[in-house]
Amino acid sequence: MRNYRKYLLLAGSLCALAASVSGCQAREAADNKVQETGSIETEPLKNSGEETGNLTTIFCDQTAVSINGNGASESDGIITITEGGTYRLEGILTEGRIVVDAAKEDAIILELNGFEITSSDLSAIYGKKSGEIRLRLMDGTVNQVTDGEEYALEEGEDEPDAAIFTKKDLIIEGNGALEVTGNYNDGIRSKDNLYILSGEITVTAKEDGIKGKDSLVVDGGTITVHAGDDGMKSKGAVIVNDGIIQVAESYEGIEAQTIDINGGSLDITSTDDGLNAVEDTSKTEETGNGKGRTAIQENAYIRISGGTIHINASADGVDSNGHFYVDGGELYISGPTSSRDGALDYDGNGIITGGVVIAAGSSGMAQTFSDGSEQNSILVYFENTQEAGTEITVVDASGNLIASYTPVKEYSSAVISAPGLETEGTYKITAGEETKEVTITTVLTTSGSRAAGTMPGGHRGQGGMGEGRPEMNGGFEMEGRPEMEDRPEMKGRTEMEGKTEMNDGSEMNPENMPDNRESESSQNQEGQSTEKDQRPGGREMGRERNKG
Repeated sequence: MRNYRKYLLLAGSLCALAASVSGCQAREAADNKVQETGSIETEPLKNSGEETGNLTTIFCDQTAVSINGNGASESDGIITITEGGTYRLEGILTEGRIVVDAAKEDAIILELNGFEITSSDLSAIYGKKSGEIRLRLMDGTVNQVTDGEEYALEEGEDEPDAAIFTKKDLIIEGNGALEVTGNYNDGIRSKDNLYILSGEITVTAKEDGIKGKDSLVVDGGTITVHAGDDGMKSKGAVIVNDGIIQVAESYEGIEAQTIDINGGSLDITSTDDGLNAVEDTSKTEETGNGKGRTAIQENAYIRISGGTIHINASADGVDSNGHFYVDGGELYISGPTSSRDGALDYDGNGIITGGVVIAAGSSGMAQTFSDGSEQNSILVYFENTQEAGTEITVVDASGNLIASYTPVKEYSSAVISAPGLETEGTYKITAGEETKEVTITTVLTTSGSRAAGTMPGGHRGQGGMGEGRPEMNGGFEMEGRPEMEDRPEMKGRTEMEGKTEMNDGSEMNPENMPDNRESESSQNQEGQSTEKDQRPGGREMGRERNKG
């Protein structure tokens, strides 16, 4: 059997994970040109249908289990696999679990052939010890994996913590369907690499939906995630080469140190960031919320090279604590409506060389691309806030459509970049009844200005004040962020000691300001907020980010 480790002991993924490997880090050179991030192998191992060792069949009938073959045993509903091989699982096990406890080099194939399992007190499928585990979804079958709300863990342990949990590589393949419900914590989790090659996969999880510690690679299939926390996550790399992904509910849609989207179709809905790149999620809460902005995270990046991505985010659409690259594909962003967040937010460099981007949202923290970009961009501020469902169109002087998008949230600004935007060309940008005529003179063009009262203010988390913040109300250009003494006076307000009053003498109450989130927050002098977020469903939390 060919070894799956060759699939994503990917040069690019491992380089993204290891800061010590020079030349594999996504960063900008001094001349603002993009350095290569290293080649990424994308050809999966096409060994679906192969077997490993002898085939053992396991049939479950509610609480009764029958085993035909070697390498597996059962006691009180717990099916233990101790040898490498192929194990075909069929029927319904109402209370029990599959435990893989084999030699560390043993490869295991679990064929789910119309299999339903529920485990009330631990992971329903638990890869305790073995080599790689391949979860094969047999053609035309529907398979269900469910865990309980409380686990009976050994003293001092906090794992396993997912309905499907493996300590080694997990590969999901086949043309069947898999429905996973993680009532305790996560849905699917590997403490090594996790690969999804095919299948129709639906995950509903109390916390993270799908998580691979070192990497999470999607090379095909149809994936739907409903998550109470992050939809798809890795401490290392998330790579999407193909497939259809819908993160229907999440706190952050996709989070990893590096995110590469090379193809496929993604539709992401999040109550925080749509895509978030951060070097170490366990440090996010310590340095990001209220303790001052940290340096650019050189090893963190988001790169879009292909595919079609739609993001509906309540906070930043794209948030990179390092760099942001667009080389191809299509990216459409709706949101945020809060003036403390931006449709695009990166701390390092934002370079676009190709592809289509329309990122619509509020104006207060609007950020466009960096000067080193090779494709022209327009940041347009609209005179009026446009209602949700108002189409944005860009046409050239001959009336040819260059790009269009219909945001699902209200918006007052948009970043637009497309191959048809030529230098010295004149374009009409229309949103509802508002039309702007814009002539492109440089790689970064701005039309209009921020509405009064939308000065950049409290911004949650990292990022947002690097390059690409083009201008303030006074119309002057920003190099990074302006000094306080250079800021224009805000119309209609007078500064008082310890408070701000309106000209009519009434005191402004920050709690009554628009976009005040349901959180305990305070702003530091960098304009960030320290807060306890509210997870979907109203559960208060100070986000814990220290698990793999």
